Amino acid sequence: MENDHFRSRVFRVAGFHIPEAVIQERDRRYVTSQTIRSGAFVHWPSGHPCIPVNQYLIEQSYEWTGGSAQTYAFQLGQLVSYCGRRGKAFGELSDGDIKIFIRELSEEKTGAMTGGTKRNNNTIRNIIHRCICFLTWFQAALYRGAKPLIGRSGEGASITVTERWNKYLNRVEFGHRYMPEPVSTERKLPVSRQVIEALEDAIEVKGTLERLHEMTRRAHGLDDEFSGACVDYLWARRRFILWLLQATGLRPGEMMLLTLSDLEAVIACEKDAKSTLLIPTLKRRRNDPPRRAFVLHGAQVESVRRYLIALRSWKTACRSHGIEKGNAGAVFLGTKPGEFGGSLTLSALEKDFLELRNEAGLSGQQVCFSMFRHRFITLEVRKLLKEFKLTGKKIVTDSDYRALLERVRQKTGHADVRSLWHYIDLARNDDGLWDNVEASEARAARLDSFNEELAAIRRDLSAGRLDAQAATDKISEMARRMQSIIRPSK
Repeated sequence: MENDHFRSRVFRVAGFHIPEAVIQERDRRYVTSQTIRSGAFVHWPSGHPCIPVNQYLIEQSYEWTGGSAQTYAFQLGQLVSYCGRRGKAFGELSDGDIKIFIRELSEEKTGAMTGGTKRNNNTIRNIIHRCICFLTWFQAALYRGAKPLIGRSGEGASITVTERWNKYLNRVEFGHRYMPEPVSTERKLPVSRQVIEALEDAIEVKGTLERLHEMTRRAHGLDDEFSGACVDYLWARRRFILWLLQATGLRPGEMMLLTLSDLEAVIACEKDAKSTLLIPTLKRRRNDPPRRAFVLHGAQVESVRRYLIALRSWKTACRSHGIEKGNAGAVFLGTKPGEFGGSLTLSALEKDFLELRNEAGLSGQQVCFSMFRHRFITLEVRKLLKEFKLTGKKIVTDSDYRALLERVRQKTGHADVRSLWHYIDLARNDDGLWDNVEASEARAARLDSFNEELAAIRRDLSAGRLDAQAATDKISEMARRMQSIIRPSK
């Protein structure tokens, strides 16, 4: 497609007022207005406001959330870009334009080194559906052409569309004869244990002062104490992210919405070796994502505590080095020149993860944050399937599977259990006997967290922060606790 000079621009807006009506009372006039809490504003590629699209977004604002308005504005921005490049008004569009529009959407590249297409067929179908919704509104509100702009077959319209009821989305879905076929949305494969271990080894290899780049050390002013603090925090941040993704199965975007107060609340609310992490739940098209409670058990709480200590130490080191950043609520801080102590974006963390993947010798494999979520869900489903007690039933009903997936859904934040259905293979399960699930969850969490404790002991020992006797005592205590978990008393 063309360069950015021929693209529309979409702006997020919040808390703005627009005139709605004028009331005449004798010799005085009153103008009433409506307030749009959150919405979007679209410009033509020329820089002028696209009045029809903006009017459509405003008219629908009472029915949509702010997140929906912004999503739809970005989708309609594709049509605005097309019309701007072709020099066409909305009322001049035809079936041929829809064909070319779909082809351009299909052929646009990401611009990344992989050179893949920017959108899959499902994304294109959603864009075309939203554009047809807009053009249907445009025809009813603003269009004054000699023949219909949008219509069904046989109505003589410039653009012929189809309609069908989507029972899953609970809406009418518009289609077009040039629309691509939907594609399967099966999940990525879960990240394997071997890959996780390779990443952990890479963290250890990169977590030494000797591996710190010379240019970075010079940016530290050749201050070895500050460089050491930088390496220690980077090691802790990488370990914490790897643990957090595995332990909670949260979405990468949800991870970035966590605040320092969220982690501190985990420590403050700990009781009986248990606490709760409140995770913002995305994919609700809400400006204030609802929170779901995720229970953390003793060793998991300690993982949060260790990271908080590392976070505070890095902040102190930055202040001692004369660096003050506005990072009061940030969970992930920068460790590179220009971003020392500053809050990081998801793209910055993904770039760091890419470096870690390459260090682990996994550059030819697909490894990303979302694959940890798939691993978490897969293990949860597998665990619950094993926990079901067989009752000799020959037929397993949908309600049996739904009961299992509902428990998983509460942890993952899915809106509907149907989104989890593909995680279940052919398996038998009971209709709701959950006697030992809570106990096994606690045991699994404690066993998984021993790896984090061992890593921390090994690092403290090599850095001289822990003597041999203290390390031996800690490992002995861990062995005693592990034995009680593996062979619990009856």
